[in-house]
Amino acid sequence: MKDNLIGVIGAGVMGQGVAHSFAEKGFKVLLVDVNEIVLDQALIDIEKNIRFNGFFNKQSSSINAKEVIENITFTNDYTLLKKQISLLKT
Repeated sequence: MKDNLIGVIGAGVMGQGVAHSFAEKGFKVLLVDVNEIVLDQALIDIEKNIRFNGFFNKQSSSINAKEVIENITFTNDYTLLKKQISLLKT
């Protein structure tokens, strides 16, 4: 498990991809978007991508989808990101 937290602003296609990639590598990710519906869809899409990758790529089949999703915090609360930045400064 990595010690760093990755902050991703925007849960659209690119944000989902970035969050998914880092979470798959063991990083904790804070995925922030103002729209709760977009965040819900991001969770669904990331879960689909994990299953899809595991189906076609034997190397990815060892990836535990539950762990990847647990590495991502889906939130519309930007203050969580601000708190993490403040912790880095100390």
